Amino acid sequence: MSFIKLDNYSFHYHHYNGDGPDLVLLHGLASNLNIWNLVAPVLSQNFNVYTLDQRGHGLSSKPDIGYDFDSISNDLTSICSKLNLHSTLIQTYMFRFFVFVSTKQKYLYIYHPKNKIKNY
Repeated sequence: MSFIKLDNYSFHYHHYNGDGPDLVLLHGLASNLNIWNLVAPVLSQNFNVYTLDQRGHGLSSKPDIGYDFDSISNDLTSICSKLNLHSTLIQTYMFRFFVFVSTKQKYLYIYHPKNKIKNY
């Protein structure tokens, strides 16, 4: 089990060491990093994969405040920075799509099947 500290909060994550670009997998609302347990090892054949329990989920801190998109986005960018992930692919589903919108200036890249990475 790995944890990263940001301010007074702790965030639980797993790292699947692999070759290729860094890939962060985010769970949806009311879920946790375990949603990716079957997929992450397969993806690690082509990516350096991280799964994350976001604020208020799984084994991460559950503060009374900070569930707005700005806070969640700041968590993600700070975690990526602390893990030295600078050209990170982010995969998510459901409501967490909005994290992309808030963080796109720093960390949003879209992976295309023809091995192209496009920065938005």
